[in-house]
Amino acid sequence: MKRKNRLLLLMTMLMVILASVGCGNSKPKKNQVFGGSIEGVWQSEGYGLVVELAAGKVSVYETTAISGIKKYEGTYSNNTIRIDDLQLNVGISNGKLVVQNDDLGVYYRARRIKELPQTCQNGGMKDALDPITNFEVFWHTFNEHYAFFRLRGVNWKSQYQLFRPRVNNNTSQEELLAIFAEMIRPLADPHVTINGLDEEIRFGIDEAVLMQGHALIRSQSDMIKVGRTGMLAYQHFSDDIGLVAMLGMFGYSDQSTVEAQDEAFDKVLNAFSDKRAIIIDLRYNVGGLDPVAKAVASRFIDQKRLAYSKQARNGNDYTPLQRHYIEPQGPQQFEGKVVLLTSRNTVSAGEIFVMMMKELPNVTVIGEATCGAHSDVLERRLPNGWQIGLSNERYYTAKGEICEKRGLKPDIEIPFNFGEIVRGNDRILKAAVEYVNNN
Repeated sequence: MKRKNRLLLLMTMLMVILASVGCGNSKPKKNQVFGGSIEGVWQSEGYGLVVELAAGKVSVYETTAISGIKKYEGTYSNNTIRIDDLQLNVGISNGKLVVQNDDLGVYYRARRIKELPQTCQNGGMKDALDPITNFEVFWHTFNEHYAFFRLRGVNWKSQYQLFRPRVNNNTSQEELLAIFAEMIRPLADPHVTINGLDEEIRFGIDEAVLMQGHALIRSQSDMIKVGRTGMLAYQHFSDDIGLVAMLGMFGYSDQSTVEAQDEAFDKVLNAFSDKRAIIIDLRYNVGGLDPVAKAVASRFIDQKRLAYSKQARNGNDYTPLQRHYIEPQGPQQFEGKVVLLTSRNTVSAGEIFVMMMKELPNVTVIGEATCGAHSDVLERRLPNGWQIGLSNERYYTAKGEICEKRGLKPDIEIPFNFGEIVRGNDRILKAAVEYVNNN
């Protein structure tokens, strides 16, 4: 799950402001400014966003075929867009609006349209508690952007026919939330969420085990915490083996920047400079930021490699593949053996880390297949103020495989049993130690 602290919210804005395109060799040089007027109205390729740039102000609308809801407002000047603390370079390339920030691995574009869609005019759709309107916006948002109906065996049009008759002008907000929950339950996708009435609804992962796993790691006196949160901790397991627990892809430092998380992980590598092998426990990793996963993976990489590719749903098609590469970064790389411990609760950006690391010749994965929830979360707001999230992107491994739902398979499969671990019998960790000692 891509957890949302302040940085994560900004990153989410970054990842959905405009649609992705294939980078390849055509990607401009770092933070290059392009020529041409950026003023006007722009429709993103994928993501269902309309961006209006006029007189130094930027407005971003979330759209469906029936709705346009203003989500963000900001300013722009000298080819720079600013939305709150977020800063993006913007310009024109081949007639498309291009937004980029290479430090964050961002490169997106949109096409010019003549005017704001009717649904976005006059400030867009107003806030409303009307249950029918909210149902329609909810259903259309998924219908137009969710990427995995077929993979997860759900006919969304049938869901409409089943649940729409249950909604009328007298439907209470509590009843509407329960209906939405029933509609998304069959997806069993941890990146599909509803936040309303002070409640978060999510299916497809055992959050209780995740939190209990966090408590278990933090309770171990021989684990050395990095930062105050304990999201990153390490232990000198033996003279030649270091053990690292990564509970998420954020929270390693008291500062929220990607660079701060990156520097915090250097403390682990410094402590393990004399180790022959490192075991990285990802069995309770709740996800977080892909750039953090990429930064940590760069400490183990031997050469520039394709890390993964992704594309977003764009109507009945998908945007061109956006290829993400990884190469050695930072003051040092660990070149010894690396073993990753995974479970069905290893999710989201934690899985992206596994996806990148699996390509390395010195990495072995032991445990269970991961959760299988890779897409960034496309966040939307309904007219009644509820927040919803959904998976709109397909991630591909370096070998071109989509592992959504089925997860990333380990090299050595051992079932994850949390009850046994609590009782002191951690078969996955034992297998990892045995593997290191015998190889």
